[in-house]
Amino acid sequence: MKVSSNPHVRSKTDTSSIMLTVVIALLPAAGFGIYNFGLDALILILVTVASTVLTELLFEKICKRKITIGDYSAVVTGLLLALNLPASAPWWIGVVSITTTARGSRIRCGTCSESTIWMSPKKRWRYVCGSQRPILRRMG
Repeated sequence: MKVSSNPHVRSKTDTSSIMLTVVIALLPAAGFGIYNFGLDALILILVTVASTVLTELLFEKICKRKITIGDYSAVVTGLLLALNLPASAPWWIGVVSITTTARGSRIRCGTCSESTIWMSPKKRWRYVCGSQRPILRRMG
């Protein structure tokens, strides 16, 4: 019997191919949301995804880390947040929630430690619900 550390299953699948698969899987939901809610939903999705990618790029440049926006993880995070926001939400809510939660999760960027990670979409959604509650309530 051979005992070894993780991962036990080895594959040539990398992060970017997994994240691209997730993006492709989310596209029908995004398309249906755009079909139902129109241009407002499209603008919210595009702005939130773009601000997520740009925020990740900015923090990686500030921390002098390898640029990883090509692995699509920021696109997945932005798309998940946009799909959880009401279509009637102003576009700036997506931008504010992405940039403030990224800043909060990268607060240790001064040391650029490897343990600093992005907030999960679930934590990000809780933050948006808590911080933007009055605005989101008015939208129904």
